Amino acid sequence: FGVPPKFTLSGTGTLAGLGELGKAYEWSPTLLLKYYFNDAQSHFRPYLGAGVAYVWYSGVKLGSAMSSGAFLYSSTYGTALEGQTSAKLSSSFAPVINAGFTYNFDKHWSAGVSLSYMWLSTRATLTTHSSVGTVT
Repeated sequence: FGVPPKFTLSGTGTLAGLGELGKAYEWSPTLLLKYYFNDAQSHFRPYLGAGVAYVWYSGVKLGSAMSSGAFLYSSTYGTALEGQTSAKLSSSFAPVINAGFTYNFDKHWSAGVSLSYMWLSTRATLTTHSSVGTVT
């Protein structure tokens, strides 16, 4: 458990030009299997690990251009498609690799350092409630 990191949301395709779309907190509890080198009584014990994380998001807040639906303005429809917009970010499983070491001061105390990498791609569904209907 820990404090979830806050991520900046950015778009691709037609949304790429809008810059920062919003922010969200990412939760990713992870199950890792680790292999420790050296024996259990060694002071220095490096390790490698691999596992899987389940990722979901909370606290999604869109920027003003996104939350107002202003990004839907067009020369054909004008502001008719603009309106209150919300975002739902997809949950998913993601593979994780991990490497690090522990240093055992004695049989009760140790310190550790690790680095993890997760392959993660998330899809957002934007829903705008406009005067002519709902745009997803």
